[in-house]
Amino acid sequence: MSDGKPTLHHLNDSQSQSILWLLEELGVDYDLVPYRRKKGRAPPELKEVHPRGKSPVLVTRSGRVLTERSAIALYLIRTYDAQGRFQVARPVLPSPASSSAAAAAADDADDLVREEELVSLGAASMNPAIMFAFILGMLVKHAPFFLWPVAAGFNLLLRKAFLDGELDNGFAELERALLQPKTTGSIAPAAARPASTRPTRADFVVEWFVEWAAAGRQVDLDKYPAVERWCERCRQRPAYRRALDKGNGYDLVNGTSW
Repeated sequence: MSDGKPTLHHLNDSQSQSILWLLEELGVDYDLVPYRRKKGRAPPELKEVHPRGKSPVLVTRSGRVLTERSAIALYLIRTYDAQGRFQVARPVLPSPASSSAAAAAADDADDLVREEELVSLGAASMNPAIMFAFILGMLVKHAPFFLWPVAAGFNLLLRKAFLDGELDNGFAELERALLQPKTTGSIAPAAARPASTRPTRADFVVEWFVEWAAAGRQVDLDKYPAVERWCERCRQRPAYRRALDKGNGYDLVNGTSW
């Protein structure tokens, strides 16, 4: 569109919901172009916006087409968050002459490096395991009845041998991050996080992976109480609720979320 606003091309039951949440948090005046899945897949019309045909896609005011949630979140926060409400500090890099104590303090900082570490935990570590578990579950669900025992056995074998351990590894790391009392920026426990603190890019990116895994019963969030509490705090934010109202569906149980 050419009205000077960014435009979000938004697919129901998809990762695009977290970008819609971020736009609402930022208070950005934006255009929303909704799409609905067809037989569980993104409609072909999305390929007219970007050749990959995936969502979210953000078209900036200048007409630049952006894909990938973490990159879109980075662009929106850097462009529209003039007051720095959703940003963490830039890293303070110790000089070679710094004392050991100063270097340790810099390394412990809750800064952009830590934020990127958490974003990568979600996108590069948790996501592949969740996706693999999702595909295996779909394989069992749609297997012909005479092949169901084979598919179910294959799923169980891979879960026990590999996937459950990988999922636990990622969620346990997130649980530890949430229990860090010194953390005051993104993905922080309620006890260490003032009520006025806003989420940052790590929250917007990682929260969706947690929602997806929990909705598909790939993980039991009862094992990760800090993660469950953090996810619920995200859901209770007014902007999150507005995004649900403006979206055109968000069902990660029955929807196909890829």
